[in-house]
Amino acid sequence: KAVETVIPLKATGKPHNLWIAFGRYYANRGDLKNADIVFERASSVKYKYLDHLALVWCSWIEVHLNAESFEKAIGLVHRATATPPKYIRTSNKENDYGNGFHNQLYKSSRLWRILEVSLFIKFLVNFIFIFSQTLIAD
Repeated sequence: KAVETVIPLKATGKPHNLWIAFGRYYANRGDLKNADIVFERASSVKYKYLDHLALVWCSWIEVHLNAESFEKAIGLVHRATATPPKYIRTSNKENDYGNGFHNQLYKSSRLWRILEVSLFIKFLVNFIFIFSQTLIAD
C-alpha cells in the first residue's frame, strides 16, 4: 500500500528506490516470485526521469543475476532493451514525460552502462571460477 500511495511524477525524492528496496526485500529472502511481481509493477510506473526507470530494470536484472537465474535475467535484458514499434516511438519530450519514458528506455545510456558492467562482471567471475575448476581438476 505504501509504495502505491506515492505519485512518482509529483514526488520530490526518488520513488524508484522504494520499489527497488521492496523488490530486493523479497529477493533477499529467496522469494523471487514476489520480487518479480514487485519489479513488474515498478517497471510500469510513470517516473519523472528516464534514469529512474532504467535503475528499476537494472536492479531487477541484478536480482536474477545474483540468484543465478540467468535465463530470466537475459529475458529481462531483452525486454528492457527492445526497441518499441515505429508507431509507438516518439521524439516529443512532453509525450515522453507523460508516458513515464517507457518508450525511450532502450535509449538510456545509464541502462546500457549498468548492464554492461553487471553482465561483464558476473560472466567474468563465472568464467574465472570454471577455468580455475578445470585447472584444479587437471
